[in-house]
Amino acid sequence: MSGKPANGTVKRWLDQVAIPYQGRECLLFPFSRLKSGHGRVSSRLGANTAHAYVALRVHGARPDGYEVCHDCGNPPCVNPRHLYWGTRAKNMDDRWRHGEMVLPPTKRGVENGNSVLTEDQARYAKARLKAGVSAPEIAERFGVPKQTIYNIKYGTTWAWL
Repeated sequence: MSGKPANGTVKRWLDQVAIPYQGRECLLFPFSRLKSGHGRVSSRLGANTAHAYVALRVHGARPDGYEVCHDCGNPPCVNPRHLYWGTRAKNMDDRWRHGEMVLPPTKRGVENGNSVLTEDQARYAKARLKAGVSAPEIAERFGVPKQTIYNIKYGTTWAWL
């Protein structure tokens, strides 16, 4: 056996288990999932994800501009009581509230990838600015745009130095 459910098994489980489910706890989709954690279903069912299929069957057609939201914040959950149609903004708010969305760590200095100066060069530029040397002069010395040095001067970049 390939590990793939037999034809109709997923739909049968959704129709016979998920849709009539009355429990309060999450009901986790037991089959294939997307990287996001949402259950994967055949688009022939009218939806690409298990939770969208359940919402469609239980709550009716998706209103324009809306998507399926989870009250529980648990992507594999297909409990109809936990699903509702909401705007993209509402869904993103829910994801923040449930801790599903985390900002990546900020990269600063040479780790940033946009940096045109090394940390030592930025320290030198900052010291020269403090000594009264003009930003255009320092920029010319390093072969960078004046704005790069002004950004250091005003703390837009390299502010922690």
